[in-house]
Amino acid sequence: MKTEKETPSVTKAKAVKRAKRTPEITNDKAEAESIATYLPYDPSANAYMYEKVPGAYSRIHYIGPKVSEEIAQILGRSITLEEAQHLVKLDGPPVECALRRIQFQPMAYLPFTPRGLDTRIARGEKLTDIDLPYGGAFYINRNHEVLAYSGSVFRFNRRHQQYEWASNSPLVMFAEATGKQYGRREWGHTSEEIGNVLEAMGAQERENKLVENMASSIIRIRRPSLGRVSDAFDCAEHPGNSQLKRGYDRAEAKRQEDEVVREVKE
Repeated sequence: MKTEKETPSVTKAKAVKRAKRTPEITNDKAEAESIATYLPYDPSANAYMYEKVPGAYSRIHYIGPKVSEEIAQILGRSITLEEAQHLVKLDGPPVECALRRIQFQPMAYLPFTPRGLDTRIARGEKLTDIDLPYGGAFYINRNHEVLAYSGSVFRFNRRHQQYEWASNSPLVMFAEATGKQYGRREWGHTSEEIGNVLEAMGAQERENKLVENMASSIIRIRRPSLGRVSDAFDCAEHPGNSQLKRGYDRAEAKRQEDEVVREVKE
């Protein structure tokens, strides 16, 4: 799969430059100076994020610099290798793209900074212990078929030396198309999520089939019919009507009950 050659050194320089502009955003000088001393990823994590993934893109293409910086700021330090491996990772074996019919390696990735992540980190939770709202490459259509879309969320623009939206990526194209339909961008699911959905759908189908089979084996017992709705009122009990105080003729009811029993025995 063809990919752009990004230059981590340029990205590092831009990250430091952005961090040095922090006093424009915050009035806390000490906090600004603290933020300016670290990069989004420590050396080992940085190498992991910029490593070329066979059949896919470098991992930074799936999370992007902005989300990386936001999470580093929430942590108050550079992201470690273990944390980077929690943010972007391989998602099962290679599959075929439903749009371009090429083999590619699906990835599980964090497409945005989750709401409330700062609160959870502040109260002592470890980033690696938090179940993140990963995006993935998979969708299920109405025929219960699994569709996979290749590509990445971001691409590196060599001319401008910066990351930008990968608008021609099947992954982004499909997310945008669903966004127009549902009112918000819908990122794909991970293989684990798809597996859970398919398992639940299969269990529901098996249960429905079981109910259908059980229903078809049930003996149908016909109830005595009152005929027209007006007949039901005619047979109802009325004050002063000594002949219909029981609501219907007992002899006729007994005859119909005997008929039902006879049908069951046959």
